[in-house]
Amino acid sequence: IEKAASIWDAASSQVLFASTVIPSSSVSRDVQDGISVHSWENIGSYNGVYSPGHAHVWYTTSSQEDGFFQITDSDVDYNTYYNWNTNGISTGTNYDVETIAVHELGHTLGLADLYNKNSAPLYKAQVQQIMNYQYNHPLWLGNGDRQAIWTLYGR
Repeated sequence: IEKAASIWDAASSQVLFASTVIPSSSVSRDVQDGISVHSWENIGSYNGVYSPGHAHVWYTTSSQEDGFFQITDSDVDYNTYYNWNTNGISTGTNYDVETIAVHELGHTLGLADLYNKNSAPLYKAQVQQIMNYQYNHPLWLGNGDRQAIWTLYGR
């Protein structure tokens, strides 16, 4: 998960994520409490589809900095419906933690899924982007991923 965060940090040439990770079995997940949590849970399905991960992100609503609301908390759930590995390969029902973490942390940073763009098939076809649904490719940020993060956070 730290490696996944460092991929976004490197792309933006900024420290977007704190470098401190504290393992805990007592912190609440999916609660706006100012503590960002990564957890493995059975998150079920949405319309019959079991997503490998899900990000919950909370922002300030009272003030903006440089035109943006500030992130106050981000929790990421990894679905125990699937099997997990750390070998960089995602196939079938076996997912690589780092690859899914990069995708879900992209949501934390404000990026949307590309695969829900039925009205814009060019976005849906961008399978080389980590923000698409294609989790079975080698881990990288596509040009669109990098352009999006540069737009939001600079280069």
